Amino acid sequence: MKAMIQDTYGSAAVLHTRDIDKPAIADHEVLVRVRAAGVNPADWAIMSGLPYIARPVYGLRRPKQPVRGTDLSGTVEAVGPGVTRFRVGDEVFGWGARTSARAPSATTSSSTTSRTTRCQSSAVC
Repeated sequence: MKAMIQDTYGSAAVLHTRDIDKPAIADHEVLVRVRAAGVNPADWAIMSGLPYIARPVYGLRRPKQPVRGTDLSGTVEAVGPGVTRFRVGDEVFGWGARTSARAPSATTSSSTTSRTTRCQSSAVC
């Protein structure tokens, strides 16, 4: 699958498209077909490599996780054997734990994922 990749720290100019493997799921994870992903301030900070004190967590010289983004929304494609809360086809939102949201598919822990609700009108739901 194609994904936006970051091999070095820097601005958005360091991002490029590359083919990557679809992520494998662990026992308590779900594989989500990403339909929407958000960019939050933490994503921008990690992309730039700042603050330097965080680099032991995110990678000293380059990012440990090359695909940016954590917040995601989409449809469950597969569930790990230990997952009981979700089924294939469920619409969910959550936080991409091991893989990032800026790819067509991402894994996320079943504990950091929730089902979405559909609004029946334009009112806030």
